Amino acid sequence: MVNKKQNKQNRIIIPCIRFRQNGKEMFSGTIKLSQLVELNTKVDQFMAKDLNTNRLGYQRAPEPRRAKKFGDYISQGETSPTGILLSIREEDTKLHAEVEEYSSGSNTDFPIVDTDIVKISIDPDCLVYVVDGQHRLTGIENCDVYGKLADYAIPFTLLWGNDKYQEANQFVIINKTQKIVRTDLAERFVAMESKRRGLTNISNDPNTAIFKNAEWIGPALDILDSLTKKSKIWSNRVKLPNEPKGETTVSQKSFTDSLEILLTDSLNGKKECDIVDILDAFWDAIKQNCPEPFDTTGQYSAKDYALQQTIGVMAMHRVLNRLYKNLWKVIKPKHFIELLNADEIANHEHWDRTLPIKDDDVNKGGKWTLMGTNNKSFRIIEGNIMRGIMKSKIYKQLEKEQENSN
Repeated sequence: MVNKKQNKQNRIIIPCIRFRQNGKEMFSGTIKLSQLVELNTKVDQFMAKDLNTNRLGYQRAPEPRRAKKFGDYISQGETSPTGILLSIREEDTKLHAEVEEYSSGSNTDFPIVDTDIVKISIDPDCLVYVVDGQHRLTGIENCDVYGKLADYAIPFTLLWGNDKYQEANQFVIINKTQKIVRTDLAERFVAMESKRRGLTNISNDPNTAIFKNAEWIGPALDILDSLTKKSKIWSNRVKLPNEPKGETTVSQKSFTDSLEILLTDSLNGKKECDIVDILDAFWDAIKQNCPEPFDTTGQYSAKDYALQQTIGVMAMHRVLNRLYKNLWKVIKPKHFIELLNADEIANHEHWDRTLPIKDDDVNKGGKWTLMGTNNKSFRIIEGNIMRGIMKSKIYKQLEKEQENSN
């Protein structure tokens, strides 16, 4: 058993205020930069390699430029009154950190109600998780924290005895609810909580706004993760949180948003594995009819085409939804190749972002790339493509089979 007092002579001692919210103990105070850099701080980052493991984090990697701006800012004599949010998890509060009371009577005249003054004693190897404020902590690394900024005081609040999921909940509340910021990491958190707590429980969560789309976000991410593993077309094309852009063509958020209409409409109720198979066959059929955007020989580049970008996934998944709504009794993935042979899809120039425009020396782009990236544009593209598909022999045949089955 580890002796909690074995490193006590080297511990960092921080005087602070102890308070409670709904029975949960927390601490607040200020810490000098010269002390802050001595803490064993850690940011629990989301890493794609940790998917489906209990190591999966919830934060982005810090942006060096943004962090440097903060360091430069305080080095120039500016103030930073906003507090950072730290956390010592339950296992470390038992082994590497403790609350020390002041001697009797020292809190008698303390004027803030329901609080007391204590000291937090922290081992040098105790993990202190940075829930909010990672750019500030990263930014001070190159500052003169043992010189002119040694006594620079940073306000903090310290969570005590929480677990990763409680930390992640606070992280999302700060970055989504208060700042009204939707991130791909917030989606991952929602999906993680949906699995851990169940949809019924999170629907009754007081932070319901965070989980309002949980019913489809969780399945959408599972489908995306499965599709990128199964489909060569989508392998390395979707940018996940904290992953380099590389050869990716569309963000996680754009792709999951494009699946919403399928998961809440025509494919609602289908097994996720079946939806993955449908999407795999659907995009394979698109590739067979319009191969240029998917070329891997170097003659064409996927990044030059909107087909695997936001415009393409949003419009084409709307088309897929329409096909299943109109032909739900008879349509099968085997029909996709013929159905998607319409010029509106198969003509690669419609999706080409680099296509010269006659009498225009400034702008470039094909028919669909010039229409914008809003929902109205996606609906217009869907409508035009569907009109082309509905002229085909196979569509008319399936439409007749659908009518006869009623």
